[in-house]
Amino acid sequence: MERIKQVVITAPQEMGVNTSRTFSGETNFEAVGKLYSESAELFAGLIDKYLPEGGEYRIADLGAFKGELMREILKRLNIESEYKILGVDVNADALAKNDVASEKITASLDSIPLPDKSVEISIARYVLVWNSAERQRDILKEICRITKTAAIVQHAGADSEAPEMWRAKMDDLLDGEEVVKLKRGEHYFSSREEIEQWLQELGIRFIRVDEVSVPSVSDVFIERFSLDETEAEEARRVLGEFDYIIKNTWVILPKE
Repeated sequence: MERIKQVVITAPQEMGVNTSRTFSGETNFEAVGKLYSESAELFAGLIDKYLPEGGEYRIADLGAFKGELMREILKRLNIESEYKILGVDVNADALAKNDVASEKITASLDSIPLPDKSVEISIARYVLVWNSAERQRDILKEICRITKTAAIVQHAGADSEAPEMWRAKMDDLLDGEEVVKLKRGEHYFSSREEIEQWLQELGIRFIRVDEVSVPSVSDVFIERFSLDETEAEEARRVLGEFDYIIKNTWVILPKE
C-alpha cells in the first residue's frame, strides 16, 4: 500500500503551465531537448553502472515533481533488477500526481527526513538553482548523507567565464518586470566552479561526467511558461548575448 508522508511547507511559486511536458522533454525546442530529453539515457546508464544486476534497490528521486524523469529512466534500466522509487518534492500537489513513486515525502531537500545511507541511488535534476547558495550546500550535504552507493546531480547554471554578468541577466529575466509570467522567488544559478568548491569543502567525492553549453535557454522559459510572441521576444532581448546556460552532471560518491 502506498505511503504518503506529509510535511507542512510552502510550495514554489509559478511552476509554469507546461512544466510537466517540459520535464518530460516533449518539445520542438532544441534547448529543452538538450536540458531535459537527454537526461534519462544518461542517468539510466550511470545507475546501471553503479548497481549490480539482479538486485533490489531503493532510488530517491529528489525534486520528483510528477515523476516525469523517473518514468523515462525506468524504461531504460536493467530489467533484471527491481527498483523501489521514493519521490521527494516540496510541491505536495505535484507529488500527489506522481504515479511512479511507491513512497512519497513532501519536504525541502536541505532537510530530507530519511536516515543516513537509506537509499542506494539518489537522483537530482535542476533542483539546486531554486535555492540560495547556502541552501545549495546543504542540499548537496543531504544528498550525500542519505545515499549509500552513488548520487547523480544534474545542474544548469552560470557561465564560469563571466558568472556575475550571466547571473545579472538571468536575475533581470526572473524578476518579472519585463515578463510577468517569469517572476520567480528564491534562486541562485551557481557555476560549476562554485558547486565543485562546495563539494570539496564538504569532503564529498565526485566525478564530473558531463558539461554542455546549451544555447537559447530563453526557449525553455518560452515553452514552460507558454509565452506569447511578444513575451518571447522580450525574454530573448533581456538575456541578449547571455542567452545560454551551462549544463553539468556529477556522480557523487558518498563517504564510506
